Amino acid sequence: GRHSSNRHSPFASTQVRWRPTVANGDNIPYLLRETAFPNGLFMNPLLWLVDLLIDIAIVVVVAQAIMSWLIHFGILQFRHRIVRSLWEALNRLTEPVYRPIRRYMPDLGGIDITPMLLIIGLLFLQRLVFSLLV
Repeated sequence: GRHSSNRHSPFASTQVRWRPTVANGDNIPYLLRETAFPNGLFMNPLLWLVDLLIDIAIVVVVAQAIMSWLIHFGILQFRHRIVRSLWEALNRLTEPVYRPIRRYMPDLGGIDITPMLLIIGLLFLQRLVFSLLV
C-alpha cells in the first residue's frame, strides 16, 4: 500500500527490481540481468543495445532525408560550414548502406526511396530480433 509520506509522489506505488535473483538466491550475471522498461516488459541489456543501435540508425536516416529536402528547397544553405559539415557526416554514415540498395533499385525518375526502404528493413530487423530473442 501507499505510505502517507508518499501520498503526492507519482512513483509511490512503483516497485523497482534492483537486484534480480535466480531461484537459489544467486545474483544473475550483469549481461544476463533483465532491465525493467516503462511498458512493463523486461529486456536483456544486449537486446536493449541492439534495439538502441537500430533506433539510432533510423534517426540518422530520417535526419539525412530531411536535411536533403531542406537543402534542395533552399531552406538550408550548403555554403554554411555547419550545414556542410553535418551533411558530409550524415552522408558518410548513410551512403555505404544506401549504395547496395540503390544497385538493385530501378530508375524512378529522380525519386529516391532508398531511405524509406532502409527504414523498413531496419524495422523488420528490429522486430525479427525481438521475436527470436524474447
